[in-house]
Amino acid sequence: MTLVSDSLVFDDYLRRVDATGNVRLILDEATIVGDHLMFYVDDNMVISSGNVLIKRKDNEFNSSSLIINLDEKKLHLNDIKIGITPFGQKGKIYITIKELIDTHQRKEGYFARFTTCNAIKPHYYLSSWRFLYYPDKSIHLFASHFRNDLSFFPFNIIPFPVPLIEWIPIPYYYYQLGKRKMVLNFPTIGEKKNSGWGLFVQN
Repeated sequence: MTLVSDSLVFDDYLRRVDATGNVRLILDEATIVGDHLMFYVDDNMVISSGNVLIKRKDNEFNSSSLIINLDEKKLHLNDIKIGITPFGQKGKIYITIKELIDTHQRKEGYFARFTTCNAIKPHYYLSSWRFLYYPDKSIHLFASHFRNDLSFFPFNIIPFPVPLIEWIPIPYYYYQLGKRKMVLNFPTIGEKKNSGWGLFVQN
């Protein structure tokens, strides 16, 4: 862990270090940038007093708050907006998350929305109350629904959205990521012994 800031002040009573001004915290592969971070020495916790910018590899995003448990290397983030480009794809997926708990093994999010529409109010999106993301393994969605508003004539001249698919509930959705195992099931071709057609094909 590396910390750089304009000022460092230690409060012996609170057992807290205040880092202010151009704060940059490097933790493993993540870099956290903000104006004020508080380090609680005895609890081994880091808390932000405002917005922070998190950079990790090629992605970066803002969060309205930050709590880090340094012992467990667990990050608590709020109000995240991020655009990512999946491998092998041209377009971006825009994601907003109300609350995210980030650990090395998995990411757990609440009140998330996924869309490829970059409008302020997306015309279509997949919303999920809770999700679990295991990097390069799988993603699990809980209590989700899909929405798609009509955007063609005559519905595009109406001053309020008309839902094409207002609410398609998806109680649970699982998607496997990474490499998949392919199984080829070749059919069996044989000759019937009974009267009728002479050959049969079955899996």
